[in-house]
Amino acid sequence: MTLLMDSKTRAQLKRMDPWEVRGAYLWVRHIKEITGLELVTEAQLMSLSPLVAQVRSERNETLGTSLRKCNVSESRVRRLLASDRSDIDEQLAKVVRLLNREVNIYDLVSTAIFWGDHRRRAVARDYFALDSLDEA
Repeated sequence: MTLLMDSKTRAQLKRMDPWEVRGAYLWVRHIKEITGLELVTEAQLMSLSPLVAQVRSERNETLGTSLRKCNVSESRVRRLLASDRSDIDEQLAKVVRLLNREVNIYDLVSTAIFWGDHRRRAVARDYFALDSLDEA
């Protein structure tokens, strides 16, 4: 099941308020069916729709793993990890662009909504994973 938005919705979200885009409501309804996100409010998801609209294709791996595999610099990842709740959406938007707009949408949304020590550690663990030594 894909969580990608259709191209029309993505285009509208670039120039319109999410609350005025029919496709954003359809995306929210779709994503709320996923285990772990069903209790997230419509407003929270709607506020993330412009971020998700930047994604053009999905990856199967976690955000941290994608950052590692795409050779995103450690300093950029550290800036992401140092983010607080107030600027996480902005930092994630930068990361989406660095990953050529190809990310795991579920992990992106979960990271944005549940940002805190647990998510921060998950991203760090996946980025600095020991198996990355084998890839070097």
